[in-house]
Amino acid sequence: GTGKELFAQGIHNESPRAEDPFITVNCAAVPEGLIESELFGYTQGAFTGASRGGKESPFERAQGGTVFLDEVGELSPKAQAALLRILETGEVVPVGGSEPRYVDVRIVAATNRPLEDMVEKGGFRLDLYHRLCAFPIQIPPLRDRPGDIPELANRYLSRKGEDRPLPEGVMEALTDYDWPGNVRELEHALEYMIAVTDEAFTPADLPPYILSSSAPSQAGWAPNGSRGPSHHTLSGESSEGPDSREAHVLQPEERFLLQVLGEASRSGKGLGRRELAHQASQAGFELSEGSIRTRLESLRHAGLIECARGRKGTRLTPEGFQLLAQMEAFSESQ
Repeated sequence: GTGKELFAQGIHNESPRAEDPFITVNCAAVPEGLIESELFGYTQGAFTGASRGGKESPFERAQGGTVFLDEVGELSPKAQAALLRILETGEVVPVGGSEPRYVDVRIVAATNRPLEDMVEKGGFRLDLYHRLCAFPIQIPPLRDRPGDIPELANRYLSRKGEDRPLPEGVMEALTDYDWPGNVRELEHALEYMIAVTDEAFTPADLPPYILSSSAPSQAGWAPNGSRGPSHHTLSGESSEGPDSREAHVLQPEERFLLQVLGEASRSGKGLGRRELAHQASQAGFELSEGSIRTRLESLRHAGLIECARGRKGTRLTPEGFQLLAQMEAFSESQ
């Protein structure tokens, strides 16, 4: 998920071989019983089920260009031996054939596995390792290059035809997150946000697992939903203090939900998502039950509400009541 194929394609595009083919071989997907036919190709009638006219090897199809061997660390010992033969001789003998075919290609191999450790443990051939590791390039994970996240996110949204910008709070959460799934996970997170709302993006639209691990760094609540000068931390401590709990910037929809839940909690009632969606609609907020769920999850991670199953529904926590009281006091002072 770090973008290995993108880097390999870039190497090809900037090389003298750019006018010739770029062929990708997913080594993890090569079946054990078809290793030779997949790497070397085969002639017509070489075996039962062989395609009429035979099949060229990826090295022949890439003649003059580049072959990208993705996940090369997944190759079986038999496949490693077959690949080493091609690299050492520069020739391919198709299954069922007798005449070698010379190939002139550049090999770019990639893996997310520690090949050096595999060599020591006998899981990867030492001679093949040295053949492939002539010019190693280490691609850092996304968590080590947070500066790339805004550009990657905006480019992905643009490819999806999205013209909604990512506000500061969302971008903050994205750059703070650890991204164990790298660029692929970032794309999935953006896909989630596109799916859960048709409105302007807010931090509440982020996937719950990102909300739980990365919150906007500026704490507080401002009457217009922006990060204003009036900040309130949920623990009563300074937001910079080591013991303060993670704070949350409330969006207008979240403030409304907090007020509705507060009124219900005071009367001993718990409200479900359907009733909350109905009341939100009456108040002018067009929120689906899915959007309600996302915003409730955000409030729950901030420690403001607790979600119970059955008739108990969703209620405010003591911290939620404390913040609601601050909000009401602020409104009365205006």
